[in-house]
Amino acid sequence: STQQHIHDKLIEKAKEQLQRMKDFTNELAADGLIDKKKGYTIQWKDGSLYINGKKEPENISDKYRKYEDKNGGEIKMLPEDAEYF
Repeated sequence: STQQHIHDKLIEKAKEQLQRMKDFTNELAADGLIDKKKGYTIQWKDGSLYINGKKEPENISDKYRKYEDKNGGEIKMLPEDAEYF
């Protein structure tokens, strides 16, 4: 049914976004920019990447540009949740 098709598409999109988020945070952790055990906040503001409220240098922002959230949303991860991402 059309309803089921729409539902499947939404699930697919959510999975993609989740995977993208995981890739993003895994790369950040590998670069030592976040500590998943401590929790963190990530935000895009005016084209710059902020981690834990600190503006990252331009080369870091550029490296992660592909993950930029155009809505400027903040990702806040508490230590107990961070391990899942």
